[in-house]
Formats: sequence, C-alpha cells, structure tokens
Amino acid sequence: MARRPPMTIGRYLVQRLDEIGVGHVFGVPGDYVLTFMDRIVESSIELVGTCNELNAGYAADAYARINRVGAVCVTYAVGGFSVLNAIAGAYAERVPLIVISGGPSLADRRRGLLLHHTLGDFNAQADIFAKVTIASTVLTDAALAPAQIDRIFAACLRHKRPVFIEIPEDLVDHPCLRPEPFRFEAALKSDPAVCDPRSGEPADLDSAGCDIDVIVWISAFESGRMDPQPALSVFRAPVVPHRSRPPIERNLLLTDREAAAEQGSGMRAEQLRSRPLRVI
Repeated sequence: MARRPPMTIGRYLVQRLDEIGVGHVFGVPGDYVLTFMDRIVESSIELVGTCNELNAGYAADAYARINRVGAVCVTYAVGGFSVLNAIAGAYAERVPLIVISGGPSLADRRRGLLLHHTLGDFNAQADIFAKVTIASTVLTDAALAPAQIDRIFAACLRHKRPVFIEIPEDLVDHPCLRPEPFRFEAALKSDPAVCDPRSGEPADLDSAGCDIDVIVWISAFESGRMDPQPALSVFRAPVVPHRSRPPIERNLLLTDREAAAEQGSGMRAEQLRSRPLRVI
C-alpha cells in the first residue's frame, strides 16, 4: 500500500479547496507562487492559465456564480494588484471567491531584502486586499496556518464574499497537521413572519430566536428610496445607521461588538462585549 505524502501547508490548502467544491483554479504563474501551483497541478484540481490576472479574476468570478465558490491564484504584488479590480467587483456583487497569492519567503522578509515586485512594505498587498475582502490573512506560522485557512474559507462560504490568503514561498512545503473534517457556521436566517416591517406589529425578537441587539440599515433606506421610519418602529432594538456596508463585513479583524461600538450605537464597548450581539 502506497504511503500518503506528508501533509504540508500547500497540500492542506489544496485539499480544502477540493473539499468545498473548487474543481478549477484560475491564475497566472509567477515565481513567488510556482511551488504552490505545483501542488495544485499534482491534485485533482485543474489549474486554468489565463493571459493576465484580471482575466483570471473575472473567470473565477463567473465560475463561482455557477459553482457556489471559486478561486484565483496569482503571484505577489504584480499579480495581486492586477487582479484587484475583479475582486473588488466580486465584493460589491457578493461573489464567494478565494484569492491565493504567493509571497516572498519569511526568511527574506525578516532580512528586509529589497526584492522584485516589492514596495518596501511586505504587508502592502495584504493591507490593500483587506479593503475588498470579508477576511484576509498572511500565513506566517506553520502551526497556526491550518486554523487560519479554515477561518478564511468559512468566512467566504458564510458571507458569500471574497477572501484573501497570502502564503510565503518557503511555507508551501512546510509540514503541518492533517485537516479535520471541514465545518463552518452557515449564515443565520431570520424568521420572515417576525422580521417583516410591513406586518405593522412590533417584533418580539427574543421570543423569535432573533438574538439581535443592533440593526444596521443600509442600501435602499440610506439612499432615500425608502422611508425607514415604518420599519424602525417595529423593532425593539437600538439602531445603528451605516452609510455603506455593515461593519461586520468590512473585515473580520473587527468583531461584531467592536464594529457596533465603533459605529456609535449608544452603548459602551464594555457593555457590548458583555452581552450577546449580532449585527445584521
């Protein structure tokens, strides 16, 4: 009986892609990501090359709309910045995309070397992608990488928005634990009969199982197309207006409680952290 190859961070990431149903990864090769692309090629997932990264991003976007989730793989900086516009569009359209970028080795980062495709700040790419993804991470510790990968994948599937993972080239073949069965908390669904503002009856959120303390109103209300007052009057909960997207969706680096406190709910951060809270 053939022995299984040792589990590494690269293989872990590829296995998770396969488990959530990604059968094709779109991308453009580059030296920082070649080793990881080799791991894709060794697997049952097909690596689909495109003429540039922006095309890869849009191809992955279309694939995700059909397949439930998609993935794009690019090299560091020159590839990442090229695919950025497609990822921002996927964020706006609520498309679950996994962006995987290679990166300079941890050894080179520690030495502060001036390398090709770098801007002097090794975190520049990750900082930019944090603005257009629901969750992002740079893998820097082999012991923590599996949990980080699972958290990022779960966020993508739960929130139906793009996520970003940067993997330094010297971590791809670093040993790690074999994956446990992948689980994630699906997005919670409200009871339409309870939460419909047109019913005219005050909503008893607690008895309906809607453990909600803060409601964030966006889109039609804030654009002026709808009058929010009839809807607001039926909810017995403090309301946090927000001008763009819900705070929880800006990036998972903020918790629900911290985001709500930041938006001025009228409650102190200490109070928010001490009670159950969900932002919708």
